[in-house]
Amino acid sequence: MLTWFQVLPLAFFGFHPALLQSSAAPAPNSSQRLEKLLRDWDDKWKQIKDFRCEVVRTREDRAFRTEEVWRGTAVGVLPGALRIDYRDSGGKRQRSISADGKSSHCYEFKTLREWRLVSGEVWVANLRLGLPGWLERPLREALEQESDLFLHLPSRELQSRYKVELWKEDEHYIYLKIVAHEKNACYTTRYLAIVRDSLLPKALLEEEPNGNRIRWDFQHFRTNLQPSLSAVKLAEDLKKEWQNALLAFIHDVPCVALILIP
Repeated sequence: MLTWFQVLPLAFFGFHPALLQSSAAPAPNSSQRLEKLLRDWDDKWKQIKDFRCEVVRTREDRAFRTEEVWRGTAVGVLPGALRIDYRDSGGKRQRSISADGKSSHCYEFKTLREWRLVSGEVWVANLRLGLPGWLERPLREALEQESDLFLHLPSRELQSRYKVELWKEDEHYIYLKIVAHEKNACYTTRYLAIVRDSLLPKALLEEEPNGNRIRWDFQHFRTNLQPSLSAVKLAEDLKKEWQNALLAFIHDVPCVALILIP
């Protein structure tokens, strides 16, 4: 009998639980099929210059039995420029993330926290504080978690960092199971659904080490936009929006300006 933990990924992808029984035995030539799929996937992303999509991010807290839903947009200019903006169910701005291929920034609008990842080091605002691992890890993961979703990893790098399996196929989607090699990774397993015809992502379910889960649903995924996007403008616009948010906050508390505004 399947447990609820096993059934969850199936329910997420629209599977009937009984279909999992056949996945115990690998399909003939599944490794060859996986290699071809990953090559085709690489070729597809090489043809993409920029993209825009809508995102629904649902986080389930297993301990407290709560669910948090954020909606937003993701835009990117390949190979490394990215911007993601999230709002909660009430429309309030929660988090924005930007990347330029060299560093990544995360802006928390609710708490007015800012941090960035530069050459593998976490900076809080403009300071490299040397945070202890238990404090630095969540900040690092928040950036790596989102960036990995949209900035396509070449298949060789993907397979060197994770164990990748061809989990299921049907007439509409291809499903990959991605397992982290490292024990301290921000997630243990990801289930990725790829649209068969376009090879673009449709949904992703992530299981975290603490038992929590995050699901991303990608809607209206458009590529090679007209007019094309500017990588520089993505970052500049977000930085201006962040500074405006800080200015609005310190209007009545001017003494924090030296800390928050670079």
